[in-house]
Amino acid sequence: MTSAKPSAAKPSQITDEFWVQVEMTNQPPYDESYGGKWQVFIDRAYVDEAWTNIAALVFAGELGPSAKVSTARPNPNAVGGTDTHVVIAYAQDWRDLTDLRRILRKLREIGLGQGWVYFKRDRETRDGVYTVRGYKGVSVWSAPPGIDEITTKWITGERLTVTDENEADVVRVITSKDAPLPSLATSYGPEVASYSSDLEKNMDYEDYDSWTVAEGRDTPGDVLAQLAEDESEEIRRAVAWNRNTPPEVLAQLAADKSKQVRGSVVWNRNTEPPP
Repeated sequence: MTSAKPSAAKPSQITDEFWVQVEMTNQPPYDESYGGKWQVFIDRAYVDEAWTNIAALVFAGELGPSAKVSTARPNPNAVGGTDTHVVIAYAQDWRDLTDLRRILRKLREIGLGQGWVYFKRDRETRDGVYTVRGYKGVSVWSAPPGIDEITTKWITGERLTVTDENEADVVRVITSKDAPLPSLATSYGPEVASYSSDLEKNMDYEDYDSWTVAEGRDTPGDVLAQLAEDESEEIRRAVAWNRNTPPEVLAQLAADKSKQVRGSVVWNRNTEPPP
């Protein structure tokens, strides 16, 4: 694994290592028993610039203790196409949802992780639990697009929104019932099942259906053009990130009043370079 300071490596051009990694200055001790990581997927055309930004944040102590990015070398454990890279942003403790939200917010501020983002514990990685090996539900936490909300399926098998009221109970149940594999998560029982597992409950905005359309892989360009005019910043960000968004719509969003929307346009592979 190559370790580099910011801007020193271009993952799209590296073929002799699986990963490039950077660590924050004066990194505190890292315990894999509690550590974990957010996983963000990026097209190869944009991974070098994205990695430069992420590495700089880590090196400055503004993200997590470390981060790494997959290179152009084929990895048998990888998920996604051959032109897709994954950025791993580490966190000290999977139980510290305040810190996890902070890291997620930083990633989204630079235009990454606009869709669903998943958090996997080091424990499962160490045990060889990978989606490509047939395991389901390998991520303990997941975050819906555009907001800081964190959900889990490891309590009842249904998606449960973690709130200030139930967070301590959710973490306690997952910890006390730690199964050897996430596929056993549905055996955790109904201990906190009284909490709603409805994704839309307690959401900070009422545009979930519109956002789903804006993010959808099959949404046609003319519909995305209409949603690009939406008052909701979160919906416009989803349009800016969508691979089906026409170049002319992306050009419009490149002048959006929101820095987050403009940042999302940069990473869309349909964005045309300036003349």
